[in-house]
Amino acid sequence: MNNNNRIDLYIFLGLLAFTIPWIIKIQTQTQYSLKTDSIKVDSSLIKSIIRGKQLFRTESCYSCHKVDKRICFGPRLGKILDRRSKDFLVKFIKNEDSLVKAKHPDVIALKEEYKWANGLHNKKHLTNGQINDIINYLQLFD
Repeated sequence: MNNNNRIDLYIFLGLLAFTIPWIIKIQTQTQYSLKTDSIKVDSSLIKSIIRGKQLFRTESCYSCHKVDKRICFGPRLGKILDRRSKDFLVKFIKNEDSLVKAKHPDVIALKEEYKWANGLHNKKHLTNGQINDIINYLQLFD
């Protein structure tokens, strides 16, 4: 490498060493922050989703259901409101047995497809609000 090439290389590296920190500083200045004035976030919905996620885990829903994958013991729950009404989901989660006894066609079809025993969804101890929290959590995956 001749002297002219070395000088050019040193100049380039010097400029690069100065330019990179300068670009990073510009990109991280607060004057480029997001405008959130027009974004309205319902804090009660966020709290509901957080509670729903916790309930989904503590009630062992995740052991059979996944929200984004078909490979599981029960139906995939992503986009569940495209397939079932919220009213149906509340009834089913709270008292599956009553729907089985009434021979609800959707429940019978699900039982046959996934070959599960009665009572796995008898969550009578959950309030309708808690079940709604779970449904709100599942809507994140629609």
